Amino acid sequence: MRTLHANEILLIILLELVSFSAIGNLWLRRKKVARLAKCLWTVVLIVPALGLLLYGFSAITQDPHGDDPPDNTGSWAPPEVDI
Repeated sequence: MRTLHANEILLIILLELVSFSAIGNLWLRRKKVARLAKCLWTVVLIVPALGLLLYGFSAITQDPHGDDPPDNTGSWAPPEVDI
């Protein structure tokens, strides 16, 4: 499981606050902006925020030697032929 350090958690919290405050400002204070533009900007701002959350708290870890084949795969090997 991936562990986060305190400075990484604080950075994620800060970025989330900036993103959500920008979304709130867009929807609550910008009355003249078209709804389609608000929706597009909301997606643009929320996708990286959710991506950071999902990446930061994911429990999936990569094995550094995950691509190495095992010593015994159990597969059939052709017999050796003496010529």
